Amino acid sequence: MLLIAAILMLVSMTLLIVSGIGYIGQKKILGQRVGSIYGMIGIAGTVLVLLVAKTGFGIETIIGLTYPILTLVLLNTTFKEDFVNP
Repeated sequence: MLLIAAILMLVSMTLLIVSGIGYIGQKKILGQRVGSIYGMIGIAGTVLVLLVAKTGFGIETIIGLTYPILTLVLLNTTFKEDFVNP
């Protein structure tokens, strides 16, 4: 399970870099879609690590959940119309 969590975190990190490039270029697919996928995988990875490591809900978990949740909320509400380029 820990290996799966590590792979999820690696995929999450790669998606975060790609979506950051899309944010700068305001690309709909690279920015909004990949950013949303990052948010979902980031949340899943953090929850999986929380379940596997059994360290409890601490500051690391809060930090690990805050950015993906904010990314999902802001991309799909506030900044939804800003991504116009394909």
